[in-house]
Amino acid sequence: DIINKIEDNKVIYVNNKKQSLQNALIKADLLILNVGTSDIRYKIGFGDIYELYEYTNSFLNDYDKLLSIIRKYCKEKIVILGFYNIYGEYFDEYFNYLNNKIKELCTEYKINFIDVNSIYDIQNHKFNYNLNNTENHEIYLQIKNTLKYN
Repeated sequence: DIINKIEDNKVIYVNNKKQSLQNALIKADLLILNVGTSDIRYKIGFGDIYELYEYTNSFLNDYDKLLSIIRKYCKEKIVILGFYNIYGEYFDEYFNYLNNKIKELCTEYKINFIDVNSIYDIQNHKFNYNLNNTENHEIYLQIKNTLKYN
């Protein structure tokens, strides 16, 4: 969906003013992306682990295309937030695979990657899988550090 919106140059609102999405990307000083979580979680719920890897390889092709398009317009800092595992040990290998592949793409496009999976502590989450304040603060610190030194 995001790829199509960028390619179609949809109109969006930035600071209550209309502008094209491509223009907003050109003018952005910082872009932070967290995309695909719903797609991955949906697929985990409706398939076996082999289908999940197969889907992920297709997903990564789209992710590559998205980063290419975004980098075409946005020449400033881009930060990608990685995926985190809410499902337990059985999916650890999968999330490591997924995040490593995205990290490789980020390196290719000179995009900063934050490994949210290394921040997320499943033991502190009983029935709420949203990141807590401590985890969000750690992400903030890593973004801040990225801005300082890169």
